[in-house]
Amino acid sequence: MISLTTDIRKPKTPFRPIKVFSQPITLGKRVIILTEDTLEKDFQEVLIAEAKQKGWLVYHAFDSRRSTSGFPDLVLARNGIVHHWELKVQGKKPNRTQVEWIVALKARWWWPSQYEEMIRILE
Repeated sequence: MISLTTDIRKPKTPFRPIKVFSQPITLGKRVIILTEDTLEKDFQEVLIAEAKQKGWLVYHAFDSRRSTSGFPDLVLARNGIVHHWELKVQGKKPNRTQVEWIVALKARWWWPSQYEEMIRILE
């Protein structure tokens, strides 16, 4: 005889709506949707692809452990225009050394919620 039971306990993490900041973005075999829970590496991957598609040269230190602490994640260059961008997960702020570089380079830091503005800048 088979007995079926249903676990009616409350889930450990209650359902919460997630804020979505982009349409689905296809990168090879992956599809990424920028949300408030997007990882920094996914956010960065989307921006690098978008920048390259729009003709920007993109520099990112492959292994930042061997780079100067706090230097921005991306350097984007096209036609004499250079952007230094620090990417953060939604709601996280740059640390002290990142702020020093941001101020020194007149750089910007970004959250996934600012994706549309970033794309306009890259046009």
